[in-house]
This record gives sequence, structure tokens and C-alpha cells, in this order.
Amino acid sequence: MYSSDCFKLIYKLIVVLYFIAIAPSIAQKKLTALDQVPAAPESFGYGSNMGYYPPWKDENLAEIIAGDERRKIEGLGLNTLRPALYEHFFEKYGYDVRVPAFKRYQSLGISNITAFIGYPSHSHTDPKSYGHEKSSKMFKNMYEPIWDNGENGTPVNDQNPMALYVYKLVQKYGPYVKYWEVWNEPDFDYTGNSRKQPTEPGNWWEKDPNPKDLHNLRAPVQHYVRALRISYEVIKKYYPDDFVCVGGIGYSSFLDAVLRNTDNPNQGQKSKDFPYEGGAYFDCVSFHCYPHYYLRKWKLLGFTYNRHSDAAIEALLSFKSEFTRVLNNYGFGSRYPQKAWIVTETNVPRFVMSGKDNLGSEMAQVNYLLKSMIIAQKEGISALYIYNLSDSRHKNNADDVYQQMGLFQPLRGTSPYRQKLNPSGIAIKTLTSSLKGFNYNEKLTSELNLPKEVDGGAFSNSEGNVRIALWAKTSTDLDEEPEYHYRLPHFKKGMFELRYWDASDTEKVTTLKSAEIVLGGTPLFIKQIGEVNIEPDVVTAEKPKEVIPEFEIFLEKTQGNGTVKFALTPPQSTSYLSIEVLDPIGRLVQKVMDYDTERSDDKRYVSFPTGISSGSYLLQVKTQNKVIKKRFYYHQNNNVQSIN
Repeated sequence: MYSSDCFKLIYKLIVVLYFIAIAPSIAQKKLTALDQVPAAPESFGYGSNMGYYPPWKDENLAEIIAGDERRKIEGLGLNTLRPALYEHFFEKYGYDVRVPAFKRYQSLGISNITAFIGYPSHSHTDPKSYGHEKSSKMFKNMYEPIWDNGENGTPVNDQNPMALYVYKLVQKYGPYVKYWEVWNEPDFDYTGNSRKQPTEPGNWWEKDPNPKDLHNLRAPVQHYVRALRISYEVIKKYYPDDFVCVGGIGYSSFLDAVLRNTDNPNQGQKSKDFPYEGGAYFDCVSFHCYPHYYLRKWKLLGFTYNRHSDAAIEALLSFKSEFTRVLNNYGFGSRYPQKAWIVTETNVPRFVMSGKDNLGSEMAQVNYLLKSMIIAQKEGISALYIYNLSDSRHKNNADDVYQQMGLFQPLRGTSPYRQKLNPSGIAIKTLTSSLKGFNYNEKLTSELNLPKEVDGGAFSNSEGNVRIALWAKTSTDLDEEPEYHYRLPHFKKGMFELRYWDASDTEKVTTLKSAEIVLGGTPLFIKQIGEVNIEPDVVTAEKPKEVIPEFEIFLEKTQGNGTVKFALTPPQSTSYLSIEVLDPIGRLVQKVMDYDTERSDDKRYVSFPTGISSGSYLLQVKTQNKVIKKRFYYHQNNNVQSIN
């Protein structure tokens, strides 16, 4: 019989031989997004899409986006961009052509850039048709091996044009790009099948999208998964901490199709050559949301509407929730790491097209953009990119709401540095000057004990400084001016400074003299300027003072002056009537002396002299026994005023 020592020796020998046999396969195992996802950048990305606005160069655009203190160019204070890096562009002009622009971005403090990639040159486009009347829009020869043995001077297979394109991109632009968005809106769909639910004919949940549905691909979904795999393998070899993103999607059914298919052209089946479904080849979900489409619901007698900025925020978050549900169904966040998140296009219109019933106003746009940047941080989104940097048309000749979504008035055709900001751009300047460099602080936010009528949060930086953003939540259709009286915890005079947006091209700043803040629908930004210890359960919130229901306010357009008409009913005869215009926190802007109290129809008129800047105001009317306040918005442009 063998001794026990002999058995031990044989056992050890077997173990050693086993590990010698499997060691090479362990060493060669490629990690995927099923194994790890990079850590998100420390700072939130306040971003914008760019665009083409000759004679402006990309460097000029970056200067007004970020600002250049050295050259005294005032910018929006944004810290990231979303440019396009098309293959057909670089094949024509060379891969070095945009390096100077990206170096300029870096010098301005623009980092963690999102670049959307794809769009092959004509000679590199797949000529085949996949059921569509036209040929594919994707690369040809994507199923050639991604790597070779270094032939032709590159580690990638030059016979795979997408692999070669991504390799060249990474060598030139890898130091500047953090998020690589594979294609823009790959699920763009004219048919409506993307929105169908399971059991409905043509839905994408139970059957893969027909290439006829995929307007921006015109190819099977497996080809898109292949594009993700090529991008993932090449990018991760050189920049393992970068994010490969499923690009700018809008439909959860498309995400489901990506997650259930491998890149196998044979119906996405698993095999030795195609071992993983699409979730292995992206770290981050990049999505688009234009929430003005989703603010109505059909009920028995017709549509009910909820067209205001906080409902638009809820629509944005519902997109993320639906994508999260799909990811959870495939084990992400449990068996596999959670995905990162960015929003690469979002906005709401500044006006409503004739015959349409969507949300659309200047104030709603301002409020939505401010709130979306703040809420994104609360919800774990790493960056948000506003669509768009510039209007493409002036309002008087705009025939599409997307032409009036810019932070600047039309730049195309204007000389560099003669730009004009829209109210949305001015608002974003206030946001970035208040919160950029600060991170959302969940603990401090919870200690603010915000009531359900208020939203916002607390932010802090590495030095322990605190900023707070707050607003009264909108809840009524087409109303952007709620009011709520909120008290800051442990308030002390001189401890807080208030900043708020004003449509005049200046930032309004004042030191708070009272713990009570009158919140409206537009976020206010509070800066801590002294040592403050915020403790839980010390905040009290008062109910807003009732607005007298018989008070109404209207606008009459007049040449040179704005005239606000108001009615007090039942008719009042009063020996005292004071009318004042106040700023959003109650400070006197103007005492109005031009009014008429003797009209038989009991209407009163307040004339606004020229000189009042555009912005948000309170109109305060005092009689001997009543004080009435009405919040309104005033915009003066070519002697035309508007009130929301």
C-alpha cells in the first residue's frame, strides 16, 4: 500500500500540472464589461453639443463655451464637449487635422470629452442591403479579424476598416476623450416599432429590429453589437479606464435587443467565436431625451396635460428608470457591474409650433436646463450635454422647434466673439459659476429635509465648502411660477450668499438677511460664506401665502413700453394703492407711479418704462388691507415683451 506521504506528493503534482495547463488560458482571458466598469470621473460634466457655424472654428467655439480668462473671453463655464469624429471626415482630411482643436480644449480646462464615432467613408461602407431598399450605413468587412500579427505596421487587421479607424482615432485623440459613443442614435426609427409593447406586431422586445426600422444603421442589430465589440477591444487595449458607450439611444427595446444578441451574424447566437452578448462590450449607457413629447396622457375623454419643467424632469428620469429595468433583467448591477450613465442630448423647446400642443416657452427651457443639470448629479449621471450650442435660425424664420434650442443666438454667419446669449445661456452661466467643481452631497441634502414641494440639493468640494440649489416644484400645466416659503437650517446673518438667474446679462448676487427664502420655479443658488453646521430635523417649511384668486395679470404689447393689466374683483374703492416691481427675493426694483384707478370697468394698468431689464420679477399691489403678489417674467427685445 502507498503511504500517506506518497498520496500527498501525487496530489501536489496533479495540482501543479493542472495550473501549468490552465495558466496560459487564464493569462489570455480578456476582461469585458461583464468583469469591470471604470470608475466615473470625480467631477460632473457640464456639457454642450457643438455644431458647425462658419466662420467660427472649433477653437473659437470652445473659448465661448468654457471661457478664457487669460484672453478675457467670457464663456458659459462648461467643462466638457461632445464633438463628432466621423471616419469619412478623417479619411478626407487626415487624422491629425483636429488635434490642434483638442489641445485647445484641454488648455481651456475642457476634459472627459464624449466623442461619437462611426460613419464610414464611401469606400469603407458595406455595399450590401439587408432588406432595406438602400445599402447598409455601417462599415464593410467588420467580420474580418480585429487583430493580426502586426502586418502593415499596426496591431489591428487593416482589412477590417472599422478596427483600423478606431485604432487611428485612439492614437490621436485618446488623451482627450473619456467617453466613446458608438454611433449617434443607432435606434432612430421612423416606423414606430421601437415604441411597441410585447405582443404588438413588429415590436423589438420579442423580435430583433428589422434593418428597415434602423434608419441610421440600415443593418441587423448584430452588426451594431459587432461595432461595439470592435470599439471595445481596440479602445480598452490602450485606454482601459475609458468608457465605451452604447450610443445616444432613445428606446429601451433597442437596448434589450443589444443585450440579448451576440455579434454573431447568424441570429446573434453564442459560439466559440461569439462568446458574449452586447452587454460585454460597453461600459456606459448614453441616451437622448426630449421630454416635451411625453407630457400628456390619454384618458377617457381626451388628453390630459402636464406641460411644465418638473414634469419634463420626471420624463427624463423615467427614461433612465426604464433603461435600468432592462439592464437589471440581464443581471447588470447584480451578477455584473453596473453601467455608467451620460445624457448626450436633451432640451425642451422655446416656442410651440402652430397646431402643436407640446411644452414650449423661454422660461420652461431655462428651468428645465438648470434642473436637468442638478438632478442628473443626484441620479448618478456623470455628464449631461445640452442640445444645442447655437440656434440655427432666428425665431422670426424658425420652422422647427429644434432650431431654437441654442444657448446662443445664431452663430452661423456672425464674426467670432460677437455672440449673443439666449436666456438659457445666461442661466447656464449662473449654474456653472455656482456649482462647477462641487459634487452632489447626499448627506447634506438629506439634512436639508426638503418638503415635497421643493427640489434641489446640497453640493460640496474637497475643501469643505457648500453650495445649495433649490426651487419650488412646478405642478400645474403651463405654469412655471409656483411659490414656496422655505427656511434654511441654522441660519445666521452673513453666512449665506444668494445667486440667481436674471435674463439681463448679469449675475444677481446678494447676502441673505433672513432664513426665509421665497422659492419660485427657477433654481436659486446659495453659497456658504461662513462656517455652518447643518444638523438634521431643524428645518421648518411654511405653507405659501395664499394668492388671492380674484387677482389676474395680463400683458398688452405697446411700442417702447410694456403695459401690465390687472383686475381686482369684486370692484374695490380704495384710498390707498401702491404698485411696485420687486426682484425674485423681494427687493424693490421700481416703484410704479403711472396707473389709473378711476376706470369704470375696474381694470388697473401698470406701465413699465423702458430701462427695466429682462428677467423674473414680482408685481406687488398693496391696498389698505391687502397685499397681492404675482410672479411674472418680462422679456424686452425690439420693444416686444412677454409674460409667462
